[in-house]
Amino acid sequence: MELRSTGLKQIYSGLTLIYFISVYPLSICENPENKVKKSLKINYMVISVDAGCLGINEERLKVGVYQIAVHLFRRLKELDKTNTYLLYSFEPIDDELLQTFGENVKNIVVTPSKGWMKVWVPMQILRDNPDVFLGLTQAIPQKIPHITNYQTIVLFHDIAFEKYPTMYSYSGSLDKLHEHSKYAAENADKIISVSTTTKKDLQTQYNIPTNKIDVIHPGVDEVFGENVIPYLSKKPYFLFVGAFKKIKNVPGIIQGFQYFSEQTGLEYELMLVGGDKWFDSDIAIALQRLPQRVSKQVKMMGFVDDTLLRQLYAGALAFVSPSFYEGFGLTFVEAMASGIPVIGSTHGSIPEIVWDCGILVNPRDPKAIGDAMVRIANDARLREQLKIKSKERAKAFSWETFAKEVLKIITIRHYP
Repeated sequence: MELRSTGLKQIYSGLTLIYFISVYPLSICENPENKVKKSLKINYMVISVDAGCLGINEERLKVGVYQIAVHLFRRLKELDKTNTYLLYSFEPIDDELLQTFGENVKNIVVTPSKGWMKVWVPMQILRDNPDVFLGLTQAIPQKIPHITNYQTIVLFHDIAFEKYPTMYSYSGSLDKLHEHSKYAAENADKIISVSTTTKKDLQTQYNIPTNKIDVIHPGVDEVFGENVIPYLSKKPYFLFVGAFKKIKNVPGIIQGFQYFSEQTGLEYELMLVGGDKWFDSDIAIALQRLPQRVSKQVKMMGFVDDTLLRQLYAGALAFVSPSFYEGFGLTFVEAMASGIPVIGSTHGSIPEIVWDCGILVNPRDPKAIGDAMVRIANDARLREQLKIKSKERAKAFSWETFAKEVLKIITIRHYP
């Protein structure tokens, strides 16, 4: 039976939970450690976490939310040695990675994946009886009234799918993105937004009050720009880093590079780095339309390891990513920390993150993208100014600060 109505789905999920509770009494479900905690009145918190992103095995998917989660728990290892963190995932988190999070972080594999947030995570919460649930992927479980009593905190990255739904049709999960995000925004006790831009979007799209949302910018890994040997290329190159999906506007970059090449006659290269999980088919079309001379200058690098990525940043003439929308923009901060100029767009969070450390253009105007490349290539003084500004701006983004602010929110009660 397929339930198309969101309301019917929630009712069905609630009935399923009620059935399980009736079959498995709470006294059986509850974790024995929590019974001991209650009896001894131990003053520490249990934080359950939606950490499904950390169970990923495929290297090309270990970006974005995965990186934020990894850096958060590595910093919390030093900041919080008292509370217990229960990381819920579909698949086991790699043991070596888990050990970097500290002894007070445990991995609990919750299966099956179907109905995960609506049935199986709520059931696990009944067993673990946490003080806080932290959602890292814009989703929270449904609470069971009068039975579960924990505060919910959810991390929001962006809701670009609400503004550009046609750019997310490839995933087949647009309805799920909308349903989970809207429910989380409306029902969480506190929202952490990665940018002021995303905060404003939540207020506009879901009518969320401003005092419910705190803005905390993610950080940048200290290894970017520090003692990195630049990638050795025979020719100067522009660099794009990111997923090859529609929202990133890779065809626009290719068209802009063609304009640059034809205007200047310079045999520079364009390096495109990233995973192809959600490959935009328009990229192939844009490449096919390039003149042969320009086509040879475009290099599809695909997914690269962290060492090569840092080298590519360090050796690039500029980072080019005039995306249609960003909720934050980790790659922009990595580029700035690497001390290279940025060519971005005037949309989304990019102006908020980049400031005047780059050239921002209309992402729908390939000529404007190409003109920005021309300026970077021809003006050594401008390049040097932007490099200095970029490295200084990147200092504003710290994983330690991010983790401290998240921890502060976790330890404050957000409901009566």
